[in-house]
Amino acid sequence: MYIIRRILGSVTFSCKRITEMVELEETAKLSFTERLKYRTHLAFCKTCRSYEKQSALIGRALSRLMSSTPKDSVSMDDTAKKKILDKIKRNEN
Repeated sequence: MYIIRRILGSVTFSCKRITEMVELEETAKLSFTERLKYRTHLAFCKTCRSYEKQSALIGRALSRLMSSTPKDSVSMDDTAKKKILDKIKRNEN
């Protein structure tokens, strides 16, 4: 087992490096050799595969959340805004 671990260590990245790459989205700009090391690690490491999938899922969810507008949101007209600002100014004095 030790020999296999040593061999994999020389041809793959560490789990720490994989998670950093996933979070920084560095996988898009990897060289061929780096991409091979990345994919080799994921082939052998179930934990990092799960981490990569969860990170992608969270990213998509946040993207959808940030791009959507609430369905029940109502825009306030200028007259209503002015009334509120006037009340605030009166209460300050």
